[in-house]
Amino acid sequence: MPPRPFAAAVPAMADRRVETIEHHIGPAGLVTLDIVQGSVRVRGADGEDALVTVRMPAGEDPAAILNVLSQEEELSVDVRGMSPATLGLRGLLRRELPSIDLDVTMPRMGRLNVNGVSADLHVNGIHGGQRHRTVSGDLDAVGVEGSLTMQAVSGDVRIEGGRYEVELVTTSGDVEIHAECLLGTRLRSVSGDIDLAGEFAAGSSHRVETVSGDLRIAPIGGLTVAARGFSTRIHSQLPHRSASHGARRTVVIGDGRANLDFRSMSGDVSVVEGSSEHGYSTDGAAPPAPPAPPAPPSSPSSLAPPAPPAERSSPEKPPLPAAHGPAPLDQLSILRALERGEIDVDEATRLLEDNDDA
Repeated sequence: MPPRPFAAAVPAMADRRVETIEHHIGPAGLVTLDIVQGSVRVRGADGEDALVTVRMPAGEDPAAILNVLSQEEELSVDVRGMSPATLGLRGLLRRELPSIDLDVTMPRMGRLNVNGVSADLHVNGIHGGQRHRTVSGDLDAVGVEGSLTMQAVSGDVRIEGGRYEVELVTTSGDVEIHAECLLGTRLRSVSGDIDLAGEFAAGSSHRVETVSGDLRIAPIGGLTVAARGFSTRIHSQLPHRSASHGARRTVVIGDGRANLDFRSMSGDVSVVEGSSEHGYSTDGAAPPAPPAPPAPPSSPSSLAPPAPPAERSSPEKPPLPAAHGPAPLDQLSILRALERGEIDVDEATRLLEDNDDA
């Protein structure tokens, strides 16, 4: 069914024009939105139709700035920006783009992709897969289920929901994630701080990597946090067992069934008390160790309840510098290479340690 892209304009404010786009996408269809500047609000609901309401400056020709593509179980709306006639020479020279607002209602089990430059994104109650990219806009997603992938530069990110997995890359924006259960966690930040709260699914991959950003965790249930960094510190407000071997520090909360790896140059880790309406305990009381606990970086005896083990040689050998590694670099060059994604945190740490030894 072709979309009904440009219904009669709905009266609004004197300087705004409202258009509607509607298309049947089925219960698990895909909605893709591209926007430069403005805001996007998406709400999951019962039904199989996607309804997009576009609010734009009065006098704009919708056909000139909107590109609508409809296929079976898919709707794409691309906001191109202002037409030259409306924007004017001054606006073109200054690249002034009046904001456009998108209000979307779609099936809650549908999939959502949003690409924005300077557009804030608010999502409520979408349980299908989500993929979002933004430069400076903020992301606020609640009622999340399933999976969410996000790339941001300076925008802040806040995610709340039930059981979901999240993959996120950001440069300087702060990240706040709350979940009933995190089914998988893959986060990377340069300088932004990250807050995680909820249960971490045992047997899943949970990994956080920063350059200078700090990590704050409020775990529900048992968790083993392994932190490695050039000057990284780890602190827990909860009862715990800990071990330290070289640049690697480990803290075990409760039975430690779930595992989270934190890699950073200078970011620190804080483990704080969390709360849950689902009845999980976060008081850190360590239950009896399970018969097959996750293997820590040191010998199993280092995770026994007694006081920290005496100094002894670690069974783990420190990683050797790559044989093909470059000649010693200055610290700034190493950090810039890390920020560009040319090397990971582990390699950057080795290079900086080599510099100190040189």
